Amino acid sequence: MLILGISKVYLHPMKYEHFGMAIVEAMASGVIPVVHKSGGPWTDIVEYGKYGFGFKSIDEAVGYISNILEMNQNELQNWRLRLLEKIRIFSYDVFQSKIERLIKAFLGFKTKDYRGYV
Repeated sequence: MLILGISKVYLHPMKYEHFGMAIVEAMASGVIPVVHKSGGPWTDIVEYGKYGFGFKSIDEAVGYISNILEMNQNELQNWRLRLLEKIRIFSYDVFQSKIERLIKAFLGFKTKDYRGYV
């Protein structure tokens, strides 16, 4: 984690990845992700550019990396705050809450619709 703590950009070139835990870990360290526009990292983690950058070509990735490296401290701090906002949804507490809601919704549906049959 020491390297992430002093980094500004995290390049994740993997195509068609379902979910990239390393990307979330980088974001938790305040590192701006640059991901390939082909899978879950682009849609679910970076949210189409809201929480990082996406690329389809090497030149596009290089451009985003250069822009991030040229950001001033104020711009970097704004990005870090945005990243911390996003990674909260990946916390254990949020996960537990979502699971509980799903289970309650499932049991509530089952109880309501099958009350006379069970």
